[in-house]
Amino acid sequence: SIYYALMIIGAFICVDIARYYISKPTDGMIKYSTYGLVILLIYLTYSVIHMITTSSLQEAKNAIYRELAFTDTMTHLQNRSSYELKLTELRNNGTSSGFILIADLNNLKYINDTFGHQYGDDAITRAAALLRKFFDNIADCYRTGGDEFCIISDSVSISHFKEQINIFENAVRDEAVSLKYPFSVAVGFGNIDDKGIDECIKAVDAAMYKNKRDSKKG
Repeated sequence: SIYYALMIIGAFICVDIARYYISKPTDGMIKYSTYGLVILLIYLTYSVIHMITTSSLQEAKNAIYRELAFTDTMTHLQNRSSYELKLTELRNNGTSSGFILIADLNNLKYINDTFGHQYGDDAITRAAALLRKFFDNIADCYRTGGDEFCIISDSVSISHFKEQINIFENAVRDEAVSLKYPFSVAVGFGNIDDKGIDECIKAVDAAMYKNKRDSKKG
């Protein structure tokens, strides 16, 4: 843009110089240079607006690409790729505080086989919607697999986090009353400590599977 702008003003200056030496005008030497300056300002203004517009459009596109890359399209939670990035961040930072919740639908295979896959999908999206409703403002919510979810939080107290878990479990039971298929979610909960994020996730995962086994016995 600067190169073209200099060409524009330079061309008009050359016209004025040629005009001065050829015709010796009485109305001054910079008549056409003034026109060139006006055109230059218009061109530069257009260039700046175009650059800002293009930059804003690219930023919007990049935001959409990031959304597509790290969001699960079915549940609108963060996806597995985003989850793995979070774990890498926690490993690198050596984080030893915060809380983890792992949730897994019960009886998904039975729901799919007995009622149809559309009901299995409905169960997944319902569980995700409840997790997003009760945890999205205090934690990062991920869909880590087909019917598996993980919540990672470092912004609330343990009492607040446990309270949200109780509210979530009650909401799941309330939803199940009006559904034609058995809707329930097994959960495991734990805190992130100096054992490292991977060991903490293993412990929480084990707690979730214990909850799943106990619910099936019930």
